[in-house]
Amino acid sequence: MNRSCSRLAAAASNVLSQHTAKNGERVVVLGSGWAGFNVALNLNKDVPLTVVSPRNHFLFTPLLPSASVGTLESRCIQEPVRTILGPNGSFLHAKARALDTEKKQVHCESIHDDKFAIDYDKLVISVGVKTNTFGMEDIKHDSQKGIFFLKSLSHARDIRTNIIDSFEKAAIPTVTEAERRRLLSFLVVGGGPTSCEFVAELHGTCHVID
Repeated sequence: MNRSCSRLAAAASNVLSQHTAKNGERVVVLGSGWAGFNVALNLNKDVPLTVVSPRNHFLFTPLLPSASVGTLESRCIQEPVRTILGPNGSFLHAKARALDTEKKQVHCESIHDDKFAIDYDKLVISVGVKTNTFGMEDIKHDSQKGIFFLKSLSHARDIRTNIIDSFEKAAIPTVTEAERRRLLSFLVVGGGPTSCEFVAELHGTCHVID
């Protein structure tokens, strides 16, 4: 699916380049995931471009499970957005909050809570989605409670820290057998690609530590 998304984004970039390069029209891309990053990467560098995203890097998500157990370092699976922008490109670390199609403006809020609006001639909406907990509001990413999602680098870092801490605590001589079993028990919810890859990585890590 990621390859298909990349191909579609590249095709969209070609169309945008053809329609905007001669007229100097401003292109705004919302999001820095597979679609948004590839649009920005393949767009004609002469086109005025602004990328707006709360994440200032592209994340190669298939390798998140490896980063979450330490097989790969976090920096190996990310690419800063600014490294792919041309001389007419800029990046804004913010979220799009509202869209005014009449004025052709995107109202944004930075990660520091500053609010502003940017103008566009062509707008590419390629934002992601939040993890779906299917109405179970008590389930949310909370490292203090040992509940983790796996969608971002911060999630991978939290999981990695938790795994290391669990093994270190379990190694203390005064820890009871029951507590040791609790510390070394990991529950993975879901059977998709990310879950299966994470279980495989965790299994390998446990055997190395053991």
